[in-house]
Amino acid sequence: MALSLYRAFSFVDTAAPDTPGGALYIPPQGRGRVDNPSHYRAYYAARQPEAAVAEVLGAREPGAIRSGSLRGSSAVPGSTLALATLHLPSNHPLCDLDDPRELIARNLRPSRVITRNYQVSQHWALVIFRERLVRRWIGVSWWSFYESTWTSVAVWKPSALKLVDVQPLTLDHQAVRDAAHALRRPIHEA
Repeated sequence: MALSLYRAFSFVDTAAPDTPGGALYIPPQGRGRVDNPSHYRAYYAARQPEAAVAEVLGAREPGAIRSGSLRGSSAVPGSTLALATLHLPSNHPLCDLDDPRELIARNLRPSRVITRNYQVSQHWALVIFRERLVRRWIGVSWWSFYESTWTSVAVWKPSALKLVDVQPLTLDHQAVRDAAHALRRPIHEA
């Protein structure tokens, strides 16, 4: 059975999936939690739709979530925020850092997983990436900074992902509402 993953991204309906505005596009990297662009490209996603939305909205300016909050990135002109649903085949394992055994095996403290010091997290990510030949990892997962019951994911082989669906986001979308609630940010319809 495939693992469902979700990604909130800057969507352009005429874009090819792997180009800017497409659901499988990976923007330039180097500043993200598990980025190591000289070794791999990381496709970021989440196990819950609201987690994917919260990752984007939480990184934006604080305050109420309005329709303008659902614009895409200025790096993708004319884009709007959308939610992609993807499947990762079950034969592609993730290193689950929410599993204490995986943390112990790497002498990795939970605080070093979720740190905002990305040099630290990029280091452990590279160590785990280098294990992939032995452990067959296709990526890594950890708990969300915004809600510990949510799971963030980085996949190192995006070609293994199957795009299932893309939904443009609105203020009425349940994932937006759930993300806003978790972020403790009101939604203003006007």
